[in-house]
Amino acid sequence: MGISFARKSLSDRQRSMSLSEIMTILVSFHRESYRNFKHFYQKQVCRY
Repeated sequence: MGISFARKSLSDRQRSMSLSEIMTILVSFHRESYRNFKHFYQKQVCRY
């Protein structure tokens, strides 16, 4: 049982956010006047 160090290309990697990115989005959501996180995410986060 050896350890495989196969390089994955960028297209093979799973997309995910770091904890700091998630916390930044949550703090921004609470500072804004949005009542719905989905609308906030679509209008403020997805545009970047």
